Amino acid sequence: MSGGLFRVLQKTLFDRAATNTVFKKTGKRIENRKLSGISQGRFNVFKHKSEQRDITSAVSVLVDVSSSMTQARMISANTSALALTKALSRLGVKVEVATFGRSDGRGLINGIIKAFDDRYVKDSNFGTISRGGTPTGDSMAKAIEDLLLRSETNKILFVLTDGEPVNANTVRYATSIAQELDIKVIPVGLDVKTVGGFANDDVVFCQDASDIIRAIKDGVQRKLFN
Repeated sequence: MSGGLFRVLQKTLFDRAATNTVFKKTGKRIENRKLSGISQGRFNVFKHKSEQRDITSAVSVLVDVSSSMTQARMISANTSALALTKALSRLGVKVEVATFGRSDGRGLINGIIKAFDDRYVKDSNFGTISRGGTPTGDSMAKAIEDLLLRSETNKILFVLTDGEPVNANTVRYATSIAQELDIKVIPVGLDVKTVGGFANDDVVFCQDASDIIRAIKDGVQRKLFN
């Protein structure tokens, strides 16, 4: 699965960092000002554009571990988060993965599975079980705070959830703050038809982990390029 996500993200998370103009001996577009050099043996008169691309993205992935997340949904969420992490890391993108729905024992809203600067995380870390409430909005606020500290151009927040937040208004507020800060929020609804606090048009839905590649592609293209 991570291989499929890698190919999708490779195409969609590249920024056009610079466009260089080069001249070659063959091509379709002649640069008139270069024609005078032909008599002196300079035959590179055809103009070409050469795009340099660079990945300038930081991604936060939030995984709902509240009690409403069934075993099947947790499998989808854990599998999807792991695949996203592997694909993004392979691309050199800084990624943070955190759970929400219970404290991690340190009084934090988000239990960190992988911090931005962690180089390696065991697959077994992506095996969380569900229990507790769903502070989606508060969790998003913490993730937004973490993303603000990053210097990358594109900042993306994925929210993997079954769509039953404790307070939908806090979700709406966190989303509005993210929009003001140019952080793209991509809610992924797992085995549901609505996600509380988000308009249905903003959510990408998938039935299980096997559908995550299509959902991520749809979400990234919609948020980053529309």
